[in-house]
Amino acid sequence: RSETDDAYARSLAEDQRKEEQRAAEDAEAAREQVIRDRREAARQLLAATPEATGPTAKRVRVRLPEGQPLARTFSYLDPISLVRSFVDASGRAPDNFDLVYVGPPMRTLDDDDAPLSSLGPGPVALMVTDLDA
Repeated sequence: RSETDDAYARSLAEDQRKEEQRAAEDAEAAREQVIRDRREAARQLLAATPEATGPTAKRVRVRLPEGQPLARTFSYLDPISLVRSFVDASGRAPDNFDLVYVGPPMRTLDDDDAPLSSLGPGPVALMVTDLDA
């Protein structure tokens, strides 16, 4: 009888381990799908938003964590969220990131609704920081 109980306990533990592994795999797949959907929405938003020209144009350069640069011209009235979408749509940014204004003063850009004009006159330099690193 003890051998039967031990075998049942082992089988139950193995089944629980497999179920936990399946749940973790499902959660990771869902997280990856959310990221793919977010990046696709960012690509569509950028496709519908032409680069700015003329007196409202503001050049933005973004340095990714591995050192690669991204650059685009936005309107100085565009929100910082559009720059975040630009970085996300590149597919080269970390899954979870912040934008950091290189300054002076250096600071994390927390207000995605703020216009690029809030970063002062002239071109803007930003860095991407990986929040999961």
